[in-house]
Amino acid sequence: MTALRGKKSSQPRAIASALGVNFLLEGSVRRETNLVRIAAQIVDGSSGFDKWSQTFDRKLDDILAVQSEIAAFVTDALLSGILAAKRPSDRLGGTHNNEAFDAYLRGIALYKLAGGEASDLEALKEFQKAVALDPGYAVAQAALSRAYTVIANGYARAGQVKAYHRNAVDCAHAAIRVAPRLADGYSALGFVLLNGDLDPKSAAAAYQRSFELGYGNADILAAFASFAGRTGRFADGRVAIARAQKLDPLNSNVFRTAGLLEFDARQYDSALTALHAALSLNPKANTIHLVLGDIALLNGDAQAALAQYEQEPDPVGRLRGLAIANMKLSQVPAAEAAMAELKSKYGDITYYQQAQVLSQWGQTDEALTCLEEAVAASDAGVVRSRNDPLLDPIRKTVRFATVERNLGYV
Repeated sequence: MTALRGKKSSQPRAIASALGVNFLLEGSVRRETNLVRIAAQIVDGSSGFDKWSQTFDRKLDDILAVQSEIAAFVTDALLSGILAAKRPSDRLGGTHNNEAFDAYLRGIALYKLAGGEASDLEALKEFQKAVALDPGYAVAQAALSRAYTVIANGYARAGQVKAYHRNAVDCAHAAIRVAPRLADGYSALGFVLLNGDLDPKSAAAAYQRSFELGYGNADILAAFASFAGRTGRFADGRVAIARAQKLDPLNSNVFRTAGLLEFDARQYDSALTALHAALSLNPKANTIHLVLGDIALLNGDAQAALAQYEQEPDPVGRLRGLAIANMKLSQVPAAEAAMAELKSKYGDITYYQQAQVLSQWGQTDEALTCLEEAVAASDAGVVRSRNDPLLDPIRKTVRFATVERNLGYV
């Protein structure tokens, strides 16, 4: 390692020239109680542009171990294509606007909370601010694309969904135009093609490219693993998620994704291990209690399932779970009340969840109608249908096979 002493200039090009290097590693540290956030950036010494950035959230007790982790991330980033990017227009999506970078970091912190509508909407605002400050900030464009997709699929009404998805596609393509070797852009594109256009075949190419370019990025690998689980590529998903866990062992989302992958693969013991690890890292994350409840339900313990569903922070998931578990426990009024609330409050964005409930209630025709409505409304839930155990009671019907064929799954 080379240190620069006696130089007052903070310009990356001047520092790189003095050291005789092509790239610089910069960073910042923020501490909150027992947590430390380290933001690292690789800067092109010839242009002064950021080529790569990554944040690391760690407990203060682990502060020494994170040094080797950052070294591994930097090595992976260099090997995955930074050295091939010689011109400023090829930079891997960074920014030299400090305000834009701060807004992006705030957005990522909110997004990773996985806490529901309020935090996701705040994350969207921060990403919008970052892009407004620097439209060429491709990493922020990709993050904004993912936020648009999440909000479209989780909170928007039917009349808003297509507009959000168009914005998501536009932002993903903007990221790829600015930084064609940026894994984030392809991952974001795959995410909206799968969950917005309901087109797993088109999404596959984008996700594969993100995997090839982002082998040193835990979040990119987790996104690829999630796609692999949805589409039945469990072996590929396990390779990606194992790498992600090694790269970022305190990332709750990585372990949550591992749990969802194993749930899709119907390996419930492995799913439980990963989901409990995720919960220990982020007790407020959504979806975890929901899937823990599903596993208990499928293992024949409706009472334990009910207890998990009651703890799920996402209201749509919670109501879906309560409707199923209460019916299994012969608590018919409570089950019907949960279903009625699900439909009245969230109606046209919950066709898939309604199909799950009705399938578990034994109402086959009604469940299939809701599943078909979900496809018509571009409800992202339907991309789970290929492997969703809750739909097993309707899986062998002709109408279900038609849905799967229209999605490109068969």
